[in-house]
Amino acid sequence: MEFWGFDLQTPTVAMDSVRAFVARADPGFAATVDTAYGRVRQVGQERQGGTNSPPAAALWRDEAARVLSHLETNKPRYAPTPDDTMQSAWAIQYARIVLQGAGASSGAMSGSLSRDSSMAANVRWILDHQPAGTRAVLWAHNGNVQRTDGWMGGHLDAVYGSKMRVVGFALGEGQYTAVGPRGLTSYQAEAPPPGSVESVFRSTGIPRLALDLRLATSSRDGAWLADPHDFRSIGAMALDRAFSPAPVAKHYDVLVYLDRTTPTRPMPKGGAR
Repeated sequence: MEFWGFDLQTPTVAMDSVRAFVARADPGFAATVDTAYGRVRQVGQERQGGTNSPPAAALWRDEAARVLSHLETNKPRYAPTPDDTMQSAWAIQYARIVLQGAGASSGAMSGSLSRDSSMAANVRWILDHQPAGTRAVLWAHNGNVQRTDGWMGGHLDAVYGSKMRVVGFALGEGQYTAVGPRGLTSYQAEAPPPGSVESVFRSTGIPRLALDLRLATSSRDGAWLADPHDFRSIGAMALDRAFSPAPVAKHYDVLVYLDRTTPTRPMPKGGAR
């Protein structure tokens, strides 16, 4: 079992990995990488400070594309033997992630969609570089995994179709860990409004359940689940209002419901001991 990441919002580790590879395999290109990624880091810092202008995103994209193009062009020279193939493949993928970050930094809906298509591409890259028959479990926001055009789940559905199962999660009440007005800490979950998916699940009195939704779209008994109803959506950010209409049976194959949750406990600084 291996644990892999597939997101691209903070490509600093990817840049460090590209720089380490270039220092070893193509030292003459190291100064160019330092200049290009130095500009990318500057744009990234501005983005964290709330500045997210189109020219800045274009600068990130152009500098990252320059590095990626060079690595792809020189790949035959980097991998003279089969043992070196994955090292150069990883370096190119890391450079690609840096370029993907420019799209995710462009803001608004276009940035969100670029991020989702890039995450789907990264998942495909991971599976393509594993032995045949390898299986993967992705853990992400309900919104990212849903089978909807433009989102990661939609992109992956177009490739894997029925080979993929999408699991959504719902909660009745409790706390969750997110970033909000008090920083990264626990926040109280909003009570499910009447008529929401969660309020219906609560009415069953079952504290934990997993509901197979695959027949709901073609069954009269499951029609309610295929229509839009308020459904909770929480990611990394704490939300006062977390419900919006969603046809859960069209977005997910299975819905896991937990009536009461407790917040995650962050790892101690310095990692596990």
